[in-house]
Amino acid sequence: MGNEGQNQLFLKALGFASLAVVVIFIIFIDVPDAIVYARKGALRWSPFLLIFGALPFSVYKAIELFYPKYSVMIAVGSLLIIGPLFGIQTNRFDQLALERDGQITQGTIIQKKQFKPSNREAQWLVKAKFEVYGQTFETFSLEDKKNELEQGQEIEVIYSKRNPNINTFHFMYKEELE
Repeated sequence: MGNEGQNQLFLKALGFASLAVVVIFIIFIDVPDAIVYARKGALRWSPFLLIFGALPFSVYKAIELFYPKYSVMIAVGSLLIIGPLFGIQTNRFDQLALERDGQITQGTIIQKKQFKPSNREAQWLVKAKFEVYGQTFETFSLEDKKNELEQGQEIEVIYSKRNPNINTFHFMYKEELE
């Protein structure tokens, strides 16, 4: 392969590597709250598609050009690193938002269901709704570890006044701080 062929290969790899860096930047730095906290529609799947689609594809293509034998392994490795890091980072951002501008309001448990993962003990999951700024919001399903919450029960919810989609039950938030 001549110099020009190597240059083309290098530019192609650089392009895919740049795409991977851009995807990582978007995932960790600049994913708008409307996407991260989307409850339905196509936006809900955007972070998932970036992490499990665009990122491994761009890593695979960049590595494949120079080290085809290891490209699949490295692409899968990127998933095993970036996926959990995204979850940890999102939880950290949520915690910081609640510490910075958390407000407490009354909510109502609207759903309680039992979830039984295979080979583990059953868990109770509850969801609550609450009203802020004339809009109704819902919590994500949260675990009721002590199985003491009931559908229709009033409960305190802490939410970010900047983005009420960042929320949790107040007693769970206090437990995390202790």
